[in-house]
Amino acid sequence: MFGDVEMRWSSDFFPFTEPSFELEINYNNEWLEILGCGVIHDEVMQRGKRDISKEVGWAFGLGLERWAMKLYDIDDIRQFWSTDPRFISQFKSGQITKFKSYSKFPVCYKDVSFWVNESFAENDFHELVRSVSGDLAESI
Repeated sequence: MFGDVEMRWSSDFFPFTEPSFELEINYNNEWLEILGCGVIHDEVMQRGKRDISKEVGWAFGLGLERWAMKLYDIDDIRQFWSTDPRFISQFKSGQITKFKSYSKFPVCYKDVSFWVNESFAENDFHELVRSVSGDLAESI
C-alpha cells in the first residue's frame, strides 16, 4: 500500500502490554505509526481466565484509520466517527477517491477527541478538565 518505504521499530507505552512497541514508516517525509503491539500483562491474562504459566498473550493493532487517512487524503481522524453524509457519500466500495473537504473552517491539528457513553453528563467533562488542570498546575 505504501510502496518501498523506510521502517523502524520503537519502544512505546500501551496500558495493557509490557514491553510495547510500534512500527513506523517514513511516508512522504514524515514518520507514521502503522502498528502497535506488545506482550499482554499477566493480570490482564488472568482476568481473561488464561493460564499464565502456559500461555503468553500478544496484542497488536493496525492503525487502519491512519492508513485510510493517507490513502484517501483525509486530514482529520475525527471524520471516521462522523455520520455526516458529506463525508460518507464520498466513498464507494471498490473505489479509491481522494477526500474533498467540505468545512469552511481550517483543520485543527491540536484538538482532543474521545468517546463517551450515553450516561455522560456535561458536568462530567468540567470535572475532568478541572482535575487535569489541577494535576498540571501541581506538576509545574
